[in-house]
Amino acid sequence: MFNLKSVSLKLGLPILICITFSACDKQPLSPDLKESSKQSSSKISALDCDEFARTLAMSLEDKNVRSFVKNEALKMQDGDYDIVYSMVNTKDVNGKSFESVLASKIKGLAKGVSAIDRMKGMTESTPLLNIFVHNIDKWQEGTYEPLVAVGAIGVKENEVKTLKAYDKMGNIVFLDAQTPPETPVIVVSLNERMSFDKGVFTNKFKNVISHNSAKKSRVSSLRVMYNCTYPFREDDKLESAKGTWFSDLSHYEAWANGGPELRIIYTVFNKSNAAAVNFQNELSTTRACSASEFWSFNYEVFYWQSNTYSNEIYVSFIEVDGGQSQEETSSLSFTNSSGTTAGYTVKTTYGSDDDIIRLNYPIPKLLCPPSFWQSCAEYRPATDFWFYCSNDNKLYN
Repeated sequence: MFNLKSVSLKLGLPILICITFSACDKQPLSPDLKESSKQSSSKISALDCDEFARTLAMSLEDKNVRSFVKNEALKMQDGDYDIVYSMVNTKDVNGKSFESVLASKIKGLAKGVSAIDRMKGMTESTPLLNIFVHNIDKWQEGTYEPLVAVGAIGVKENEVKTLKAYDKMGNIVFLDAQTPPETPVIVVSLNERMSFDKGVFTNKFKNVISHNSAKKSRVSSLRVMYNCTYPFREDDKLESAKGTWFSDLSHYEAWANGGPELRIIYTVFNKSNAAAVNFQNELSTTRACSASEFWSFNYEVFYWQSNTYSNEIYVSFIEVDGGQSQEETSSLSFTNSSGTTAGYTVKTTYGSDDDIIRLNYPIPKLLCPPSFWQSCAEYRPATDFWFYCSNDNKLYN
């Protein structure tokens, strides 16, 4: 059991990612959830999350509730151990709806407001209200009653130092926001992977990062840049993004938000009309591998055509957290069809809460596979990316 005399959990080392899944595409809305095309304001969402976290924490004294939460999280409806409350609020928990079980624990309601109406109001005002289970594999739900933390909303995750949490009595406990706890913790916040529009939930991240067993020593040995004595990136060879490793994942995605969501953007240029051609994909995963391993993904970008594409490749990596849309302009150069260097302005759109890991990093066409690591350690925690060009598209081991 957790010792309430301590205000923080026993803390462990950061961990990385592992599981492959098939992401859900669209899910039907619970019958009583009214249509809404936009997420509520951050202020309302934060209040809902705080109240919901306290209510859920006090409900966890019931073993049936603990089993329900763990089993729903294990379904990985968005590829992580997340539960969108509005998608499960009417499900049965020992003969009662989950919503009504939680309603029985609500405290401090205004006069004339029923508990069940307050719970229904949360699904309407904050349809992406989310329950995430950290360290679910360590949760012995038959005996352990985890704390329920309130996730940070609308702020940079690496700037948050502590998280407020509740125990089963409704008492407040503070947790370290930067170092993952060793024990299971439930976090209530907003779901980053699902969108909600006209009564339908959609997973925005359809591709999945999977686990690779290469050790850090092996990863380090791959950080070699050398030029080919012949053009390796020839016509009809496939350009792929293959993997990534972080020395400090929490700099980009706090443990309370689970696994990261990465957007990878490849930019090449059409030689004839000087137009930028963007290839873009979004990948997501859980947070379950050890720090000595890296994530592999198989983003097949495009097939090289020397008559079409210039020799220059620019790659951007963004950790997606959302927020207000904003734009950054970059001046890039490429070799046109006449063999001269031309300039081009490229605009990259991202959310105000997103983390730009690297924007428009240049990769020479003549840089040799089978492997190439680019380290971004000069201005961020060490972050490496593995690119590979091959006509058989097999991961180099």
